[in-house]
Amino acid sequence: MSFQADPYKKAVDATAIFTETDLSGAITYVNDRFCALSGYSANELLGQNHRILKSGHHSSEFYTEMWQVLASQGIWNGDICNRRKDGSLYWVSSTMVALTDPVTGLMKGYAAIRFDVTERYELVGRLKTLAYCDSLTGLPNRAALQASFDEFAEYPVERHRDHALCIVDIDRFGDINEVHGHDVGDMVLRQIGLRAQAFLVDSSAKVFHWGGDEFVVLFKDWHQQEELLIWVERLMEHLAQPIPLHGGALCVTCSAGVSEFKADGTTPDLLLRYSNLALYKAKSLGPKHVVCYGKDEFLQERQNEELQRQLRQAMKSGDLQVYYQPKLDLRSGLVLGAEALLRWIHPLHGTVPPLDFLPRIENLPVALEIDQWVLEQALQFLQKNFEKSPAFCLSVNISARQFQSRDFPARLKNILDKYPKVGFQQLELEILESTAIGDFVQVNLNINAIKSMGVGVALDDFGVGYSSLAYLKKISPQTIKIDKTFILGVLVNDDDFILTQSIINLTSSFDFGVVAEGVETVEHMMLLSRLGCPVVQGYGVLPPVAQDAFLAWLHQHQAGDLGAGQWQPQWDLKHRYLLAAKRFYEHVRTLKSPELAQPAHCLEGMHALDLWAMAIGDSHYGHDREFSVLMHLHRSFVAGLDAERDPPLETISTGEFRAEQNAIGAEVYRRVQHLFERIFWMPAGGAELGMAIAV
Repeated sequence: MSFQADPYKKAVDATAIFTETDLSGAITYVNDRFCALSGYSANELLGQNHRILKSGHHSSEFYTEMWQVLASQGIWNGDICNRRKDGSLYWVSSTMVALTDPVTGLMKGYAAIRFDVTERYELVGRLKTLAYCDSLTGLPNRAALQASFDEFAEYPVERHRDHALCIVDIDRFGDINEVHGHDVGDMVLRQIGLRAQAFLVDSSAKVFHWGGDEFVVLFKDWHQQEELLIWVERLMEHLAQPIPLHGGALCVTCSAGVSEFKADGTTPDLLLRYSNLALYKAKSLGPKHVVCYGKDEFLQERQNEELQRQLRQAMKSGDLQVYYQPKLDLRSGLVLGAEALLRWIHPLHGTVPPLDFLPRIENLPVALEIDQWVLEQALQFLQKNFEKSPAFCLSVNISARQFQSRDFPARLKNILDKYPKVGFQQLELEILESTAIGDFVQVNLNINAIKSMGVGVALDDFGVGYSSLAYLKKISPQTIKIDKTFILGVLVNDDDFILTQSIINLTSSFDFGVVAEGVETVEHMMLLSRLGCPVVQGYGVLPPVAQDAFLAWLHQHQAGDLGAGQWQPQWDLKHRYLLAAKRFYEHVRTLKSPELAQPAHCLEGMHALDLWAMAIGDSHYGHDREFSVLMHLHRSFVAGLDAERDPPLETISTGEFRAEQNAIGAEVYRRVQHLFERIFWMPAGGAELGMAIAV
């Protein structure tokens, strides 16, 4: 009996998009919902092949695999993008089933039940657009710049064309805010962004709002540095035109730091470092200066000498310190070790972030001195406190220059010999992906020599640098550390999730260890544990702390836990959106919304519950009244929050939340927490995630 004559046909027609085809794929039946969505009449579709709806979005391999699954298993599920009669695209969640003759048992055709999911794909697209657009200026933002970097990270050498990066900084922008107010400051930022965009509209350059009062211009295909600098100086003149203000004019000037990306192994990370250094030089010379990295060597030398003097003094005085951050095994609860991290406690400026001084000393002699000093501090720490814990491993970052040195393995052996109570296996050296680019052969020799001693080697910040599989195979580190930029968005951002999952799978294939950096929450731990990443490190475990504080924490938590509870070892990965929703509403409940990391992440967290509902919630709980109430409350809260998002979410103070919004947010959190416990929590008596030291 054909589905067309089935007594349940009316129910299907009333709720779903339905078609039947014969074995050749010719359409033999369509319902009204299919016609309404596709824009074709039934007469136009009957007898036609489904290829009439083909959008071109999917590859031929996609359709080949679909038909193979359908032929072998008799059913196929998936999302398909189709094209309407008017040319517009739409998405459907489709279930295709092979039909068999009840008498002969032979296959006689196919039936397809579809649901329109276009809105879901449009929402995801809008979220991605928001993530790459700066809300103040309308320009592409920092994330968009990183995406642009990815396009030319391995630029073909044979083209002999160079890129360049220019960081533009508004001179004395703090004075503008102080004298004229932040509204005028915001107006100046918008004007500068628009002017830069208009000036470069006919060129291959692109403007990004880097953040604060800084803009980045990415130039493509420049032959001569002189030509590039002329363009930048003309841009500075264009930006310096007076801005109308209150019947008068505001004179604003900009400074710029320029660096060139050559097809010689220069990385985007180095490009940014050099441009920032060039900008630092330009600002030190006064307003309206443009400096290209490599010029003004005398000024640079003076700055370098002063910085080196301060750092050498800091090592002697104790202002330079080594902090420790633990690495936790999620499977056993053991603290497997820690990473030694450098901190500069400046007597005048307080704690100086490592990125404020380490990049500047990378190629200076003091970098090697600091490397050795940190290494010895770490070994002293191991010998004094972990002689009886041979499984406790301490990671130490080593600079590229140090690691590229031919005599580094010998010097390392001499240092280790000074600490006979430390097992070589208790030390792991961390290097950045970009380390091997300068001298790959020598780095590879050093890695092999170091590994032969029993010392471990880890590749740090994996995924944001070179990320070549051939490179990874050749240097063969024992451990890969997933960069925290992926971990930050892994709960909601599909790209970060896919990249993180891929890296974990990759490490498994290569038989490498893997550590996730930047783990900030229990929810991150739950997802990473589910993905098969056993070891985590980050503020969710413990921020980097001084030696005594680390030992006190370790002692205190030996038999405790991190409050992660006992979660199910296996759960549908689509539930990760619920983890993000729980985290968001936990912030709302405790009135900590301003602490959310970035505006884009605020937005993603705000809509995580919608993404969860579309991905799995509707299908699993759509019949449940409690689910309907939860989604209604959530959407009411989001609507209210959208109305109050001026100023943006991250700057909303406690007083700006209406009492009713607080009540709704707290109730949504209670219901999300209840769902969370139902889905993730293990029954009573499950194994606890204990905290102990690996021995």
